[in-house]
Amino acid sequence: MATGKKIREGLFLISWKNYHHTPNKETNENVQQLDKNIFEICKLSSKEVKSALQLQTVLEVEIVLAKAIKSAHKLESMTILATKTLDEDQRNETVETQQKMNFIGTKWRSSWTEQLVVGSCHHCQSSYRRNFFKILIDFNPFTADVVRSATIKKTQLLNLWKMKIPSDVVIKCEEKSFEAHTFILEAGSPVLAAMFQHDCEENQKKIIEIADIQPNVFRKLLHYFYTGDANLEQDADVAELMVAADKYAVDSLKEECGQHLSHKLTVENAGHYLVLAHTINAAKLRESSLNFMARNAKAICSRRKEWIEITKSYPELCLDIMQLMAVF
Repeated sequence: MATGKKIREGLFLISWKNYHHTPNKETNENVQQLDKNIFEICKLSSKEVKSALQLQTVLEVEIVLAKAIKSAHKLESMTILATKTLDEDQRNETVETQQKMNFIGTKWRSSWTEQLVVGSCHHCQSSYRRNFFKILIDFNPFTADVVRSATIKKTQLLNLWKMKIPSDVVIKCEEKSFEAHTFILEAGSPVLAAMFQHDCEENQKKIIEIADIQPNVFRKLLHYFYTGDANLEQDADVAELMVAADKYAVDSLKEECGQHLSHKLTVENAGHYLVLAHTINAAKLRESSLNFMARNAKAICSRRKEWIEITKSYPELCLDIMQLMAVF
């Protein structure tokens, strides 16, 4: 069953445990418990498309807004994040992945591709799967900018960042601890906002454990929440900061990092940035990386071993790289 709840004004979370018995067959469900004054219809659909070596999961969200708010909100201006993982007894087979959904026509769409094991029975491998989707709908994707520039003056936010008084949450990142303010984190990241609304250990103790981001990178992410200043020109960890911005749905910072890296492309790092852009769905950096490689085809051609390794790890990039090699 798909259920929804209001996190805060303009932010909603949908949970859907979806059962797939047969590949290539679409399943549909209407979301229950959403505010009828906002959502006239919210319909989810999912389909698994299987080929010889890959399994693609496609998720679509269709929303019809209530008449009372249609004039105030445009569907294409909303931000929707989708997270997919397998059910608890299957999670060791995949990692949880989050994507920003693309608005196409009248629906939002995301897809995830898994590589199937060569030599296994593909008919049995995924005959019964339980995908768990979390969908975060943000009617106000620019909340962070509004808070930084209008609600509270930048100097006041900077004082909060420097003094941490009165802080009400602690973020633990490896051996480092950072004091912060819940309302700043909620305004800066819809992912953190959803976390604080859950009846989870982090919300009860007001302690957040960060396991997959380096302390120096997370500190820069926090600094951006408070000041709106990424200060990338003096930052050697822009790629890692971009990954963190993607994880916590800080779109403005993610775009700023992508633009910065697009101006720092070299023959040595173009492949790395292409893979980075592909894995976090950064279209501008991906395009810049491919264009750079096309303009420097002769130098890139001398690094064929690197591209062989990339295509092994990311076979879905083969078409782009083959088109590039055709220029050589």
